[in-house]
Amino acid sequence: MESRRPRPGTLLGTRFLPDLENKAWVTSEDGSIEGIGSTAQLYIRRARLRVEILRQEGSAEFKYELFQRLNTGGTKLSEQEVRNCTAIMIDSSFHKWLVGLASEADFIETTQQTDTALRRQAGTELALRFIAFRHVRYEGGLDVHEYLDQALISLASDKAFDRVAEGSIFQRTFTLLRRAIGANSFKRWDGTEFTGKFLMSVFEVVARGVADNLPAIEALGAENAKAFLCDRVQSLWQNPTFLRNSGGGSAWNHSSTQSLEFRSNPLSPMKQIWTLTELQSVLDDEFSWRLKEIAELKGAVRRPQHLTEATVVRAGTALAYAHWEGFVKAASIAYVDYVNSTRTAHCDLVTPFAVLSLNSKLKIMTETKSAELSASAFEFIRDQMNQRANLFGRELISTDANLSSTVLKQILGAIGINIARYETRFNFIDETLLKNRHAIAHGDVLVLDKFGWITVADETIMLLRWIKTDIENAASTAAFRRPNPAQVM
Repeated sequence: MESRRPRPGTLLGTRFLPDLENKAWVTSEDGSIEGIGSTAQLYIRRARLRVEILRQEGSAEFKYELFQRLNTGGTKLSEQEVRNCTAIMIDSSFHKWLVGLASEADFIETTQQTDTALRRQAGTELALRFIAFRHVRYEGGLDVHEYLDQALISLASDKAFDRVAEGSIFQRTFTLLRRAIGANSFKRWDGTEFTGKFLMSVFEVVARGVADNLPAIEALGAENAKAFLCDRVQSLWQNPTFLRNSGGGSAWNHSSTQSLEFRSNPLSPMKQIWTLTELQSVLDDEFSWRLKEIAELKGAVRRPQHLTEATVVRAGTALAYAHWEGFVKAASIAYVDYVNSTRTAHCDLVTPFAVLSLNSKLKIMTETKSAELSASAFEFIRDQMNQRANLFGRELISTDANLSSTVLKQILGAIGINIARYETRFNFIDETLLKNRHAIAHGDVLVLDKFGWITVADETIMLLRWIKTDIENAASTAAFRRPNPAQVM
Protein backbone atom coordinates (compact mmCIF):
# COMPACT_ATOMS: atom_id res chain seq x y z
CA MET A 1 0.00 0.00 0.00
CA GLU A 2 1.55 3.28 -1.06
CA SER A 3 2.03 5.82 1.80
CA ARG A 4 1.32 9.50 1.17
CA ARG A 5 2.64 12.51 3.04
CA PRO A 6 -0.12 14.63 4.60
CA ARG A 7 -1.09 17.68 2.63
CA PRO A 8 0.92 20.64 4.01
CA GLY A 9 -0.88 23.44 5.83
CA THR A 10 -0.81 26.90 4.32
CA LEU A 11 0.19 30.22 5.79
CA LEU A 12 -1.76 33.44 5.93
CA GLY A 13 -0.37 36.67 4.55
CA THR A 14 0.33 39.51 7.00
CA ARG A 15 0.38 43.26 6.57
CA PHE A 16 4.18 43.26 6.36
CA LEU A 17 4.57 39.85 4.64
CA PRO A 18 1.59 39.57 2.29
CA ASP A 19 3.48 37.09 0.01
CA LEU A 20 3.08 34.36 2.65
CA GLU A 21 -0.56 33.99 1.68
CA ASN A 22 -1.30 30.32 0.79
CA LYS A 23 2.39 29.37 1.01
CA ALA A 24 3.66 26.24 2.77
CA TRP A 25 7.02 25.16 4.21
CA VAL A 26 7.64 23.03 1.12
CA THR A 27 5.92 22.74 -2.21
CA SER A 28 3.20 20.08 -2.22
CA GLU A 29 3.83 16.90 -4.20
CA ASP A 30 1.26 17.80 -6.77
CA GLY A 31 2.65 21.33 -7.07
CA SER A 32 -0.66 22.93 -6.10
CA ILE A 33 0.81 24.64 -3.04
CA GLU A 34 3.97 26.68 -3.38
CA GLY A 35 6.67 26.47 -0.70
CA ILE A 36 8.46 29.42 0.91
CA GLY A 37 11.74 28.42 -0.68
CA SER A 38 15.10 27.25 0.61
CA THR A 39 16.41 30.75 1.40
CA ALA A 40 13.52 31.56 3.73
CA GLN A 41 13.80 28.10 5.28
CA LEU A 42 17.48 28.73 6.02
CA TYR A 43 16.72 32.08 7.71
CA ILE A 44 14.11 30.43 9.91
CA ARG A 45 16.37 27.48 10.83
CA ARG A 46 19.16 29.83 11.84
CA ALA A 47 16.91 32.17 13.83
CA ARG A 48 17.01 32.00 17.62
CA LEU A 49 13.95 32.09 19.80
CA ARG A 50 14.50 33.65 23.20
CA VAL A 51 12.35 32.51 26.11
CA GLU A 52 11.99 34.59 29.28
CA ILE A 53 10.21 33.17 32.33
CA LEU A 54 8.59 35.75 34.61
CA ARG A 55 8.15 34.54 38.15
CA GLN A 56 5.53 36.15 40.36
CA GLU A 57 8.24 37.19 42.83
CA GLY A 58 10.50 38.63 40.10
CA SER A 59 11.67 42.24 40.37
CA ALA A 60 9.35 44.96 39.11
CA GLU A 61 12.21 46.60 37.17
CA PHE A 62 12.89 43.37 35.24
CA LYS A 63 9.22 42.87 34.43
CA TYR A 64 8.97 46.41 33.16
CA GLU A 65 12.14 46.12 31.09
CA LEU A 66 10.90 42.91 29.47
CA PHE A 67 7.48 44.34 28.75
CA GLN A 68 9.03 47.37 27.06
CA ARG A 69 11.15 45.08 24.85
CA LEU A 70 8.10 43.06 23.86
CA ASN A 71 6.14 46.20 23.05
CA THR A 72 7.83 46.72 19.70
CA GLY A 73 5.46 44.95 17.32
CA GLY A 74 1.73 44.83 16.73
CA THR A 75 -0.24 47.80 18.08
CA LYS A 76 2.11 50.22 19.80
CA LEU A 77 0.98 51.08 23.33
CA SER A 78 1.23 54.57 24.75
CA GLU A 79 3.82 55.23 27.46
CA GLN A 80 1.11 55.19 30.12
CA GLU A 81 -0.49 51.99 28.81
CA VAL A 82 2.88 50.29 29.26
CA ARG A 83 3.14 51.76 32.77
CA ASN A 84 -0.37 50.50 33.57
CA CYS A 85 0.73 46.95 32.74
CA THR A 86 3.76 47.36 34.96
CA ALA A 87 1.61 48.66 37.81
CA ILE A 88 -0.66 45.63 37.52
CA MET A 89 2.36 43.31 37.69
CA ILE A 90 3.75 45.10 40.76
CA ASP A 91 0.51 45.77 42.67
CA SER A 92 -2.84 45.62 40.89
CA SER A 93 -4.51 47.52 43.74
CA PHE A 94 -2.22 50.51 43.07
CA HIS A 95 -3.22 50.50 39.42
CA LYS A 96 -6.90 50.32 40.37
CA TRP A 97 -6.43 53.22 42.81
CA LEU A 98 -4.63 55.37 40.21
CA VAL A 99 -7.27 54.75 37.54
CA GLY A 100 -9.92 55.58 40.14
CA LEU A 101 -8.33 58.99 40.75
CA ALA A 102 -8.24 59.67 37.00
CA SER A 103 -11.97 58.85 36.86
CA GLU A 104 -12.96 61.52 39.42
CA ALA A 105 -15.57 63.84 37.90
CA ASP A 106 -13.87 67.07 39.06
CA PHE A 107 -10.53 65.90 37.65
CA ILE A 108 -12.06 65.01 34.27
CA GLU A 109 -13.87 68.36 34.04
CA THR A 110 -10.82 70.47 34.87
CA THR A 111 -8.37 68.59 32.64
CA GLN A 112 -10.73 68.47 29.63
CA GLN A 113 -9.10 65.43 28.00
CA THR A 114 -10.22 64.42 24.50
CA ASP A 115 -11.74 60.97 23.85
CA THR A 116 -8.56 59.91 22.09
CA ALA A 117 -6.42 61.06 25.00
CA LEU A 118 -8.62 59.19 27.46
CA ARG A 119 -8.37 56.00 25.41
CA ARG A 120 -4.59 56.36 25.45
CA GLN A 121 -4.68 56.71 29.25
CA ALA A 122 -3.68 60.40 29.27
CA GLY A 123 -5.85 60.99 32.33
CA THR A 124 -4.09 58.26 34.27
CA GLU A 125 -0.73 59.77 33.27
CA LEU A 126 -1.84 63.17 34.57
CA ALA A 127 -2.87 61.61 37.88
CA LEU A 128 0.54 59.91 38.07
CA ARG A 129 2.32 63.20 37.29
CA PHE A 130 0.40 64.91 40.08
CA ILE A 131 1.43 62.27 42.63
CA ALA A 132 4.99 61.77 41.35
CA PHE A 133 5.86 65.48 41.50
CA ARG A 134 4.79 65.52 45.15
CA HIS A 135 6.58 62.37 46.31
CA VAL A 136 9.37 61.22 43.99
CA ARG A 137 12.61 63.15 43.77
CA TYR A 138 14.07 63.74 40.32
CA GLU A 139 17.69 62.56 40.11
CA GLY A 140 18.69 64.21 36.83
CA GLY A 141 19.34 63.15 33.25
CA LEU A 142 15.85 61.77 32.56
CA ASP A 143 13.12 62.94 30.24
CA VAL A 144 9.57 63.10 31.53
CA HIS A 145 8.60 59.54 30.57
CA GLU A 146 11.72 58.00 32.06
CA TYR A 147 11.05 59.93 35.26
CA LEU A 148 7.41 58.76 35.36
CA ASP A 149 8.50 55.16 34.69
CA GLN A 150 10.74 55.21 37.75
CA ALA A 151 8.18 57.10 39.82
CA LEU A 152 5.48 54.52 39.12
CA ILE A 153 7.72 51.62 40.15
CA SER A 154 8.74 53.48 43.31
CA LEU A 155 5.18 54.42 44.32
CA ALA A 156 3.58 51.08 43.46
CA SER A 157 6.28 49.21 45.40
CA ASP A 158 6.12 51.45 48.48
CA LYS A 159 3.99 49.71 51.11
CA ALA A 160 4.21 52.78 53.37
CA PHE A 161 2.71 55.14 50.78
CA ASP A 162 -0.56 56.50 52.23
CA ARG A 163 -3.03 56.20 49.35
CA VAL A 164 -5.99 57.29 51.47
CA ALA A 165 -4.37 60.60 52.46
CA GLU A 166 -3.04 61.25 48.95
CA GLY A 167 -6.42 60.40 47.43
CA SER A 168 -8.08 62.95 49.72
CA ILE A 169 -5.59 65.64 48.67
CA PHE A 170 -6.16 64.77 45.01
CA GLN A 171 -9.95 65.02 45.32
CA ARG A 172 -9.90 68.26 47.33
CA THR A 173 -7.42 69.87 44.92
CA PHE A 174 -9.50 69.29 41.81
CA THR A 175 -12.77 70.08 43.59
CA LEU A 176 -11.36 73.50 44.51
CA LEU A 177 -10.22 74.11 40.94
CA ARG A 178 -13.51 72.94 39.43
CA ARG A 179 -15.48 75.29 41.69
CA ALA A 180 -13.16 78.23 41.01
CA ILE A 181 -12.26 77.94 37.32
CA GLY A 182 -13.87 74.75 36.01
CA ALA A 183 -12.94 73.64 32.51
CA ASN A 184 -10.57 76.62 32.13
CA SER A 185 -8.30 75.59 35.01
CA PHE A 186 -5.37 74.60 32.77
CA LYS A 187 -5.83 76.82 29.72
CA ARG A 188 -4.07 79.94 28.51
CA TRP A 189 -5.20 83.33 29.84
CA ASP A 190 -4.90 85.99 27.12
CA GLY A 191 -5.61 88.94 29.39
CA THR A 192 -9.36 88.93 28.92
CA GLU A 193 -10.41 85.26 28.77
CA PHE A 194 -9.22 81.67 28.85
CA THR A 195 -8.57 80.22 25.42
CA GLY A 196 -7.29 77.12 23.68
CA LYS A 197 -6.74 73.62 24.96
CA PHE A 198 -5.39 72.00 28.10
CA LEU A 199 -1.73 72.96 28.72
CA MET A 200 0.61 70.63 30.56
CA SER A 201 2.80 73.51 31.76
CA VAL A 202 -0.17 75.09 33.56
CA PHE A 203 -1.28 71.75 35.00
CA GLU A 204 2.15 71.05 36.46
CA VAL A 205 2.28 74.40 38.25
CA VAL A 206 -1.36 74.93 39.25
CA ALA A 207 -2.31 71.41 40.37
CA ARG A 208 0.92 70.95 42.36
CA GLY A 209 0.69 74.46 43.79
CA VAL A 210 -2.89 74.03 45.01
CA ALA A 211 -2.10 70.64 46.55
CA ASP A 212 0.96 71.93 48.40
CA ASN A 213 -1.02 74.85 49.84
CA LEU A 214 -4.35 73.08 50.28
CA PRO A 215 -5.03 73.78 53.99
CA ALA A 216 -4.22 77.48 53.61
CA ILE A 217 -6.41 77.86 50.51
CA GLU A 218 -9.32 76.01 52.11
CA ALA A 219 -9.00 78.24 55.18
CA LEU A 220 -9.81 81.28 53.01
CA GLY A 221 -13.43 80.12 52.71
CA ALA A 222 -15.30 79.24 49.52
CA GLU A 223 -15.63 82.71 47.99
CA ASN A 224 -12.16 83.96 48.88
CA ALA A 225 -10.60 80.69 47.71
CA LYS A 226 -12.37 81.05 44.37
CA ALA A 227 -11.20 84.65 43.96
CA PHE A 228 -7.68 83.73 45.01
CA LEU A 229 -7.36 80.83 42.56
CA CYS A 230 -8.78 82.85 39.66
CA ASP A 231 -6.35 85.64 40.43
CA ARG A 232 -3.31 83.39 40.72
CA VAL A 233 -4.01 81.31 37.62
CA GLN A 234 -4.57 84.41 35.50
CA SER A 235 -1.47 86.04 36.97
CA LEU A 236 0.76 83.16 35.84
CA TRP A 237 0.62 84.50 32.30
CA GLN A 238 2.49 87.65 33.27
CA ASN A 239 4.92 85.91 35.59
CA PRO A 240 8.41 85.88 34.00
CA THR A 241 9.50 82.77 35.92
CA PHE A 242 6.53 80.78 34.64
CA LEU A 243 6.91 82.03 31.07
CA ARG A 244 10.62 81.25 31.13
CA ASN A 245 10.21 77.71 32.45
CA SER A 246 6.86 76.61 31.04
CA GLY A 247 6.90 73.64 28.70
CA GLY A 248 6.09 69.97 28.65
CA GLY A 249 6.30 66.76 26.68
CA SER A 250 9.39 64.69 26.02
CA ALA A 251 11.53 67.84 25.86
CA TRP A 252 10.51 68.51 29.45
CA ASN A 253 13.49 69.20 31.65
CA HIS A 254 12.65 68.43 35.25
CA SER A 255 15.89 69.96 36.47
CA SER A 256 14.44 73.39 35.77
CA THR A 257 11.00 72.57 37.11
CA GLN A 258 12.49 70.96 40.19
CA SER A 259 14.43 74.14 40.89
CA LEU A 260 11.15 76.03 40.68
CA GLU A 261 9.90 76.04 44.20
CA PHE A 262 7.73 78.15 42.04
CA ARG A 263 5.47 75.10 41.64
CA SER A 264 4.23 75.80 45.17
CA ASN A 265 4.92 79.49 45.68
CA PRO A 266 2.56 81.16 43.19
CA LEU A 267 -0.35 79.23 44.68
CA SER A 268 0.50 79.99 48.29
CA PRO A 269 -2.06 82.30 49.94
CA MET A 270 0.37 82.73 52.80
CA LYS A 271 2.16 85.14 50.46
CA GLN A 272 -1.02 86.88 49.37
CA ILE A 273 -2.08 90.06 51.18
CA TRP A 274 -5.75 90.84 50.72
CA THR A 275 -6.50 93.64 53.20
CA LEU A 276 -4.88 96.63 54.88
CA THR A 277 -4.98 94.73 58.15
CA GLU A 278 -3.01 91.85 56.62
CA LEU A 279 -0.47 94.28 55.14
CA GLN A 280 -0.11 95.95 58.54
CA SER A 281 0.41 92.55 60.17
CA VAL A 282 3.15 91.60 57.69
CA LEU A 283 4.95 94.93 58.19
CA ASP A 284 4.65 94.67 62.00
CA ASP A 285 6.08 91.14 61.99
CA GLU A 286 8.94 92.06 59.65
CA PHE A 287 9.84 95.10 61.73
CA SER A 288 9.48 93.59 65.22
CA TRP A 289 11.86 90.65 64.85
CA ARG A 290 14.49 92.84 63.21
CA LEU A 291 14.14 95.44 65.97
CA LYS A 292 14.56 92.72 68.61
CA GLU A 293 17.79 91.40 67.05
CA ILE A 294 19.33 94.86 66.77
CA ALA A 295 18.31 95.69 70.36
CA GLU A 296 19.88 92.47 71.64
CA LEU A 297 23.15 93.28 69.88
CA LYS A 298 23.11 96.79 71.35
CA GLY A 299 22.93 95.18 74.77
CA ALA A 300 25.70 92.73 73.90
CA VAL A 301 28.08 95.42 72.66
CA ARG A 302 27.58 97.42 75.89
CA ARG A 303 28.29 94.35 78.03
CA PRO A 304 30.33 91.85 76.02
CA GLN A 305 30.89 88.61 77.98
CA HIS A 306 32.26 85.78 75.87
CA LEU A 307 33.20 87.84 72.80
CA THR A 308 35.42 90.86 72.42
CA GLU A 309 33.86 94.25 71.79
CA ALA A 310 35.42 94.39 68.31
CA THR A 311 33.88 91.04 67.35
CA VAL A 312 30.40 92.11 68.48
CA VAL A 313 30.76 95.42 66.60
CA ARG A 314 31.74 93.62 63.39
CA ALA A 315 28.86 91.19 63.72
CA GLY A 316 26.45 94.00 64.54
CA THR A 317 27.54 96.08 61.56
CA ALA A 318 26.92 93.23 59.13
CA LEU A 319 23.58 92.52 60.80
CA ALA A 320 22.46 96.15 60.63
CA TYR A 321 23.00 96.21 56.87
CA ALA A 322 21.27 92.82 56.47
CA HIS A 323 18.17 94.12 58.26
CA TRP A 324 18.25 97.32 56.23
CA GLU A 325 18.26 95.48 52.91
CA GLY A 326 15.95 92.70 54.11
CA PHE A 327 13.26 95.00 55.46
CA VAL A 328 13.20 97.34 52.46
CA LYS A 329 12.81 94.37 50.14
CA ALA A 330 10.21 92.52 52.25
CA ALA A 331 8.11 95.64 52.94
CA SER A 332 8.16 96.75 49.29
CA ILE A 333 7.15 93.29 48.07
CA ALA A 334 4.31 93.18 50.62
CA TYR A 335 3.03 96.55 49.42
CA VAL A 336 3.16 95.50 45.75
CA ASP A 337 1.32 92.27 46.60
CA TYR A 338 -1.34 94.26 48.44
CA VAL A 339 -1.80 96.60 45.46
CA ASN A 340 -2.09 93.53 43.21
CA SER A 341 -4.87 92.13 45.41
CA THR A 342 -6.96 95.30 44.88
CA ARG A 343 -7.38 94.23 41.22
CA THR A 344 -6.90 97.82 40.03
CA ALA A 345 -6.85 98.41 36.26
CA HIS A 346 -3.71 99.75 34.58
CA CYS A 347 -5.44 103.01 33.68
CA ASP A 348 -6.41 103.61 37.33
CA LEU A 349 -2.90 103.17 38.74
CA VAL A 350 -0.53 106.04 39.34
CA THR A 351 2.25 106.15 36.78
CA PRO A 352 4.95 104.33 38.83
CA PHE A 353 2.74 101.30 39.41
CA ALA A 354 1.41 101.27 35.84
CA VAL A 355 5.00 101.29 34.59
CA LEU A 356 5.90 98.53 37.05
CA SER A 357 3.08 96.37 35.72
CA LEU A 358 3.78 97.06 32.03
CA ASN A 359 7.55 97.18 32.33
CA SER A 360 8.24 94.02 30.32
CA LYS A 361 6.19 95.32 27.38
CA LEU A 362 7.72 98.81 27.58
CA LYS A 363 11.17 97.23 27.57
CA ILE A 364 10.35 95.33 24.37
CA MET A 365 9.20 98.54 22.68
CA THR A 366 12.35 100.44 23.60
CA GLU A 367 14.99 97.73 23.14
CA THR A 368 13.87 95.31 20.44
CA LYS A 369 14.78 95.73 16.79
CA SER A 370 11.81 93.65 15.72
CA ALA A 371 8.94 95.73 14.38
CA GLU A 372 6.61 92.78 14.92
CA LEU A 373 7.50 92.46 18.61
CA SER A 374 7.23 96.22 19.12
CA ALA A 375 3.80 96.29 17.49
CA SER A 376 2.65 93.35 19.59
CA ALA A 377 3.83 95.04 22.80
CA PHE A 378 2.13 98.30 21.83
CA GLU A 379 -1.14 96.53 21.06
CA PHE A 380 -1.02 94.75 24.39
CA ILE A 381 -0.54 98.04 26.24
CA ARG A 382 -3.25 99.79 24.25
CA ASP A 383 -5.78 96.98 24.62
CA GLN A 384 -5.05 96.13 28.24
CA MET A 385 -5.23 99.57 29.85
CA ASN A 386 -8.75 98.91 31.13
CA GLN A 387 -7.85 95.43 32.38
CA ARG A 388 -6.59 94.69 35.87
CA ALA A 389 -2.85 94.98 36.42
CA ASN A 390 -0.86 91.95 37.51
CA LEU A 391 1.96 92.83 39.85
CA PHE A 392 4.45 90.31 41.22
CA GLY A 393 6.45 91.76 44.09
CA ARG A 394 9.12 89.06 44.13
CA GLU A 395 9.72 89.45 40.40
CA LEU A 396 9.63 93.24 40.31
CA ILE A 397 11.48 94.28 43.49
CA SER A 398 15.20 93.61 43.64
CA THR A 399 17.93 95.12 45.80
CA ASP A 400 20.70 93.51 43.72
CA ALA A 401 22.22 92.46 47.09
CA ASN A 402 23.54 95.99 47.26
CA LEU A 403 21.02 98.43 48.72
CA SER A 404 22.78 101.71 48.01
CA SER A 405 21.05 105.07 47.93
CA THR A 406 20.76 104.73 44.14
CA VAL A 407 18.98 101.36 44.40
CA LEU A 408 16.76 102.74 47.18
CA LYS A 409 15.67 105.61 44.91
CA GLN A 410 14.73 103.12 42.20
CA ILE A 411 12.69 100.92 44.55
CA LEU A 412 10.83 103.73 46.32
CA GLY A 413 10.25 105.50 43.02
CA ALA A 414 8.76 102.31 41.55
CA ILE A 415 6.21 102.03 44.37
CA GLY A 416 5.39 105.72 44.49
CA ILE A 417 7.08 106.62 47.81
CA ASN A 418 8.47 110.16 48.11
CA ILE A 419 12.25 109.96 48.39
CA ALA A 420 12.80 113.49 49.83
CA ARG A 421 13.45 112.75 53.49
CA TYR A 422 15.67 109.77 52.71
CA GLU A 423 18.05 112.03 50.77
CA THR A 424 19.33 113.38 54.10
CA ARG A 425 20.50 109.84 54.94
CA PHE A 426 22.09 108.93 51.60
CA ASN A 427 25.59 109.50 52.95
CA PHE A 428 24.88 107.26 55.96
CA ILE A 429 23.47 104.53 53.70
CA ASP A 430 26.42 104.56 51.29
CA GLU A 431 29.39 105.46 53.49
CA THR A 432 28.43 103.74 56.73
CA LEU A 433 25.99 100.88 56.17
CA LEU A 434 27.10 99.75 52.74
CA LYS A 435 30.81 100.59 52.92
CA ASN A 436 31.27 98.94 56.33
CA ARG A 437 29.36 95.84 55.14
CA HIS A 438 31.76 95.58 52.20
CA ALA A 439 34.78 96.00 54.52
CA ILE A 440 33.61 93.11 56.69
CA ALA A 441 32.77 90.91 53.68
CA HIS A 442 36.31 91.44 52.31
CA GLY A 443 38.05 90.91 55.64
CA ASP A 444 39.20 94.51 55.98
CA VAL A 445 39.73 96.38 59.24
CA LEU A 446 36.60 98.10 60.58
CA VAL A 447 37.24 101.48 62.15
CA LEU A 448 34.20 101.64 64.45
CA ASP A 449 33.95 101.44 68.24
CA LYS A 450 30.92 100.38 70.26
CA PHE A 451 29.54 103.91 70.57
CA GLY A 452 29.80 104.41 66.83
CA TRP A 453 28.00 101.09 66.25
CA ILE A 454 25.16 102.02 68.64
CA THR A 455 24.66 105.16 66.55
CA VAL A 456 24.59 102.98 63.39
CA ALA A 457 21.99 100.72 65.02
CA ASP A 458 19.77 103.67 66.00
CA GLU A 459 20.01 105.25 62.55
CA THR A 460 19.14 101.92 60.91
CA ILE A 461 16.08 101.45 63.12
CA MET A 462 14.96 104.98 62.26
CA LEU A 463 15.23 104.24 58.52
CA LEU A 464 13.21 101.03 58.93
CA ARG A 465 10.50 102.98 60.76
CA TRP A 466 10.38 105.52 57.93
CA ILE A 467 9.94 102.80 55.32
CA LYS A 468 7.24 101.09 57.37
CA THR A 469 5.32 104.30 58.03
CA ASP A 470 5.50 105.54 54.44
CA ILE A 471 4.19 102.24 53.06
CA GLU A 472 1.40 102.08 55.63
CA ASN A 473 0.33 105.63 54.79
CA ALA A 474 0.48 104.98 51.03
CA ALA A 475 -1.66 101.88 51.37
CA SER A 476 -4.22 103.40 53.73
CA THR A 477 -4.72 106.45 51.48
CA ALA A 478 -4.73 104.33 48.28
CA ALA A 479 -1.87 106.45 46.96
CA PHE A 480 -1.33 103.81 44.28
CA ARG A 481 -4.57 104.88 42.56
CA ARG A 482 -4.91 107.85 40.26
CA PRO A 483 -7.21 110.48 41.79
CA ASN A 484 -10.70 110.63 40.36
CA PRO A 485 -11.00 113.79 38.17
CA ALA A 486 -14.23 114.68 39.93
CA GLN A 487 -12.48 114.49 43.30
CA VAL A 488 -9.59 116.63 42.08
CA MET A 489 -11.97 119.38 41.01
